[in-house]
Amino acid sequence: LLHITHVLARGYDGVFLLILVACLILCRSHYLASRRRRDRGGLVLWLGDALLWGLPLVRGFEIRRAMVQALELLRISLIAGSPVNEAIRATLTLDVNRFFRKRLQGWLDRVERGEDIARSAKVCGLGSALAWAFDRGVDTPAVLGMLEEHYRWCYLYRLNVTRFILWPVAIVLLGLMVGFIILAVFLPMVQILTATAAYIYP
Repeated sequence: LLHITHVLARGYDGVFLLILVACLILCRSHYLASRRRRDRGGLVLWLGDALLWGLPLVRGFEIRRAMVQALELLRISLIAGSPVNEAIRATLTLDVNRFFRKRLQGWLDRVERGEDIARSAKVCGLGSALAWAFDRGVDTPAVLGMLEEHYRWCYLYRLNVTRFILWPVAIVLLGLMVGFIILAVFLPMVQILTATAAYIYP
């Protein structure tokens, strides 16, 4: 810790390095926030989506958030009179995880090949609830609206629960980090005093 702070505080090099890192972080954050996911590419975005999709807890958040957006757009498109395949095609423009978008693309391909809409949705991993919404004899827009509210409520509920759990964990980790810094600063002083005390007090 002392070595790291010495390097950062040594002359103007450390200050320049900190300013450069801060500018890079701000520019990258602004770049990612100003462009939609579907307009961006690159290895970093792919790794980010793969990481979010691979983590068990985070994957549920990604799926529910994407389902809310997809269900809303499907409902609006069907109410406007769009065919089912065009409504599904519109969902490919949503700012969602690319692995979820692959499921939507697979659903679209199956529907355009003439397969059953409900069965195709279930086979592509979009859930039995979405498949039920496209069964025959069902008011699809109304069911899509109900499913949209359900997924939105589940997403917000799990998000609030996770936030209430993570805040204490973050405070404990912050306390451990502060304790590490205090220990790293004062422990050498205590060791020096202990070593020199033997020469002063025989």
